[in-house]
Amino acid sequence: MFNKILFLNPVRDFFSTLTRFGVKKAVLLYVIDETIVEYTDFFVGLTAKDMIRSEEESIKPELEEIVGELNRMGVRAKYRIVFGNPVIETLRLAGIENVSAIFLTSNSPRIGDIVDVSSIPVLVLRGKGDVFKNVIYAVEPSKICGDIYNYTRFCKNLTVLHLVKKSEDIDGIDERLDEILGNMEAERIIAKGKPCKEILRVANKKKATLIIVCHSDRIFSTARCVASKSNASVLVIK
Repeated sequence: MFNKILFLNPVRDFFSTLTRFGVKKAVLLYVIDETIVEYTDFFVGLTAKDMIRSEEESIKPELEEIVGELNRMGVRAKYRIVFGNPVIETLRLAGIENVSAIFLTSNSPRIGDIVDVSSIPVLVLRGKGDVFKNVIYAVEPSKICGDIYNYTRFCKNLTVLHLVKKSEDIDGIDERLDEILGNMEAERIIAKGKPCKEILRVANKKKATLIIVCHSDRIFSTARCVASKSNASVLVIK
């Protein structure tokens, strides 16, 4: 699914998930936020360079350990430590490394911004256990992204949630879902209302472990809202 990824602020709890997504190579990224230099005035005799160097030296041993763990799991890994804006640096390194997806966790900075401006899939990992246990694939009328089978073939329970506007006629939706699903088995739910609110409502009701949502190419999108507020992992596809 995702051969090579960029993992911002990697967390060990999710390493087993990497292989489930087909990850063979991983670039671990730690961004020293540029705002750190704003605090130099509070530390007598400490320059901005000193603070950056201290931060880099404190995180480097952990990243080296993580690289070793991933290599032993069969994932070829390396790490990068950079200074700057987390969003800009994440997207810049994703382009340089030519990765197929960006992986985040709830501890990653600026999740919503990265989701909105990334041109490649973004996975926000949350919770524990099997991420594919209960999967919700959210479909908006305006756009469908990717091959549903490619993203859901490992799931144990699949729910396809078709979102419609309050004024929209639901005639023909079953035929549309037949076209989307093909021969795949899935529970079907049609929901009217605000997309983000309805996705989160159904996800909580179904105890979803993963929500798959398509990005609409709008800033402050449904995908941004879901990725920022969901208790479950969220895969945003483009």
